[in-house]
Amino acid sequence: MAGKVVSGAVTWGLFAAWAVHDAEELATMARWTATARPRLQERFPQVPDAVWRRMDLSQREVNTAIGLMAGVVAAASAAGARTGGRSPFFGTVLFGFGLHGAVHLAQSAAGLALFPVVAAGVQGLARLLNRR
Repeated sequence: MAGKVVSGAVTWGLFAAWAVHDAEELATMARWTATARPRLQERFPQVPDAVWRRMDLSQREVNTAIGLMAGVVAAASAAGARTGGRSPFFGTVLFGFGLHGAVHLAQSAAGLALFPVVAAGVQGLARLLNRR
């Protein structure tokens, strides 16, 4: 962000993007960890129990963690707005959010790459099941 001045709308856009992203996590994280843990433990028995216990998250813990992160992202957005986007704090948080987004995109790309294989597989299975 060095050199170029950006508007407050851009810097507050970071907070808006983060809020939209974390709204989904707020709604699903505690429930997902509770239902996924048994399957993951079965699949990865070598992982120590202490790790699995840390995965137990109450909705209250999720709310608190997301609320604390909201404070960090809001402070970074405000710092960015005050400095025209030149704040190192704003730049660091923006970069971190971008990396986090890149991980989500990579996961989506991997799922997309497998889609033709899955689609062909279920079509083949459907053909086998429906033969007379």
